[in-house]
Amino acid sequence: MIFVIAGALLTNYLHLFTSLNSVLAAALVGTITSFLPNVNQKSKVLQNIPNAMYCGCFVGMSQKHVAIDYSFIIIAGIIAGIFYMLSKNLFHGVGGKLGTLAFGSVVISSLLLLIIS
Repeated sequence: MIFVIAGALLTNYLHLFTSLNSVLAAALVGTITSFLPNVNQKSKVLQNIPNAMYCGCFVGMSQKHVAIDYSFIIIAGIIAGIFYMLSKNLFHGVGGKLGTLAFGSVVISSLLLLIIS
């Protein structure tokens, strides 16, 4: 779950505070994290980081008017992390799984924010 949140925060930061758009920010984070398993190929943790971070990248691609601050990104990242852990052994080979998990977490976070406000 920590890596999902980290991917979301890093992508959102790159999108908001650099000249990169959301797609390029997500691509940069995803590309860099794809090389992490090569650092130690025996490590099970490093093997799982790229997928989790890339799921977080989809959360971090949210626009400013949707993700109003970092607390929203963290909450959406936590929800996406929970969804990611619950669906880790489901839908193998199904395209769009990570984006769908991120979309669901952003929608749930938006609904929670709407209910609380």
